[in-house]
Amino acid sequence: MSKESNYYTWNVEDEVKLRDDDTKLVVYTIPQLLMNTVNNDAKSPYALRMQKDIGEAWNYMSYSDYQSNSLKVARSLIHLGLEESEGVAIIGFNHISWHLAFMGAIHAGGIGIGVYTTNAPEVNMHCLNLGNCSIIFVEDINQLKKIREIREKLNNLKAIIMFMGAPDVELDNNVNEYNWIQFIEMGDSIEIKKILEKRIMNLKANKCCSIVFTSGTTGFPKAVMLSHDNLVWTAKAFSNEVAKEINISYGNERLVSYLPLSHIAAQILDIIAPILFGSTIYFAQPSALKGTLGLTLNEVEPTLFLGVPRVYEKINEKIMEKSISNPTILRKIGRWAKRQGYKQNITHPDNIDVSLSFKIAEKVVFKKLLKALGLEKCKYIFYGAAPMSEKTMQFFLCLNIKIYGIFGMSETTGPQTVMPKSLFSPINVGIPYFGTKIRIDETNKELQIYGRNIFMGYKDNPEKTVATFTDDFYLKSGDQGALDEKGFLSIIGRIKDLIITAGGENIATGYIENNIINELPIISNVVIIGDKRKYLSSLLTFKSVVDVESMKPKNQLTAEAIDWLKSIGSRSTTVREAMIDEIVLQEIQAGVTRANLKAINKPSMVKKWAIVPRDFSLPFGELGPTMKLKKHVVYEMYDTLIENMYQ
Repeated sequence: MSKESNYYTWNVEDEVKLRDDDTKLVVYTIPQLLMNTVNNDAKSPYALRMQKDIGEAWNYMSYSDYQSNSLKVARSLIHLGLEESEGVAIIGFNHISWHLAFMGAIHAGGIGIGVYTTNAPEVNMHCLNLGNCSIIFVEDINQLKKIREIREKLNNLKAIIMFMGAPDVELDNNVNEYNWIQFIEMGDSIEIKKILEKRIMNLKANKCCSIVFTSGTTGFPKAVMLSHDNLVWTAKAFSNEVAKEINISYGNERLVSYLPLSHIAAQILDIIAPILFGSTIYFAQPSALKGTLGLTLNEVEPTLFLGVPRVYEKINEKIMEKSISNPTILRKIGRWAKRQGYKQNITHPDNIDVSLSFKIAEKVVFKKLLKALGLEKCKYIFYGAAPMSEKTMQFFLCLNIKIYGIFGMSETTGPQTVMPKSLFSPINVGIPYFGTKIRIDETNKELQIYGRNIFMGYKDNPEKTVATFTDDFYLKSGDQGALDEKGFLSIIGRIKDLIITAGGENIATGYIENNIINELPIISNVVIIGDKRKYLSSLLTFKSVVDVESMKPKNQLTAEAIDWLKSIGSRSTTVREAMIDEIVLQEIQAGVTRANLKAINKPSMVKKWAIVPRDFSLPFGELGPTMKLKKHVVYEMYDTLIENMYQ
């Protein structure tokens, strides 16, 4: 490894120093990692599996074929003019070709860059130019049209490859548009094979191989540069900790790939970590988050499952809808079982001292429910990417389903903590895994992190890169944290979410928002307003049914929301009806009042609130690709509603 000058950089061609750690894990490039697994191919015959539709046969690709096809992609990329350290963008749902494009780009000395399918054209243009993308993979004609729209504004575009979609789609070869079949055989020459061999030999573990874009909740996304070592070391160190908990079996673990591969959590869990253990990735249908995920889980029966909080919220809603329609006797049994589950998991989370009632509930209800969800064989169910609400966590504990919290971010190459199964807690996100360190800044409670998982820097952004590190090279996370006596981490807020009122009070909004949601089962989102204002106000949204095709919220309220409305004497069944229903408005005010009783001081109380006429969503822009709330968009979109609360 050649001489490096610093632990961070903003130049994609630079090498960085690797931080010292106690794991002594071997430094690998990603092609070296894949080669190691290929040498064990007999023990792990299946790498990637896909099916055309739910219920159909699963096609597979072995690790040996995975490598040889990645090399084919790399050669074709070189043929199309890919230079070392240029970006290769991939825009599409999870697919075998997504993996091959990513791995092929890295083998060819390029940078694998996932771009969210939900991006608007102007965001695509920002990401593609910032990533210096010369080759773009798109899944179908819809994504191709978005690129054609901005093609003339892309600085370094050399070719576009469509890896899915109908084979009869008209592509313009004159401007280097190709389908997968045309593309994959392009680099089959002795000369290009020699170039590829040389590039693989030149790869260095401390150089950038992947760019992950931040969620863009405060503006245009930043380009997080990750090295080979970031990805390999993190996957290995984190997996070692998980292996202690669940006894990972080489070649026998199954995972369902459905979270966007543009997100670092999916890149680690679906691409890098499986190579380490010869695990098999099953690709969900593109309609997974529109309702087919449950069907895939039932077919695959994964042994590991990661979800973002909104996925678990949707599962919660589905279970509630079904239970509401059950006969009275089954509903009574369900309520009894939930009481046993909650009592057991709060008083004895280690399940050492188990009551007879709990054993009956487990046999009659809990095991059947896990099987129905497709999670019966799952050894570890966990969440990340955003905080889990107390209410959602309690719901699953009632069903004896422990969902283990993990804290992480793009800049930590995904996971930063792990929660031991024997020390489960619903109120924290675990402990730093071996080889990493965390500390809390006493001045502002900011969580700071150190380890080989810490990213290289933000591409072409020296100001933000320098500002995100301390003098001793810890990462400033931007999150406020607290550590208990055992070293377990709790996230208590975001520094950027701090509101400073006109009276000079510093107020963390997350705690207030959660309190209101916990008081009112009809509420899906709470946004606190109050920066530079005399008092706090809030925007509220109601839980409504989502159109499975467009993913847009409907006027119809969810079964859970309607059930709650009935319990307070309301006959409303739609958002518009509930917004003007006096019974509902009075109950919301009562809930806000109860939440205010938990406020740490008077300035932290919500004085006024307003209901947004529809739920927040991805299509309308309030939510980002990882389902995080874009507060700056909400402020702009509902400016009039906000200002009316301060008249």
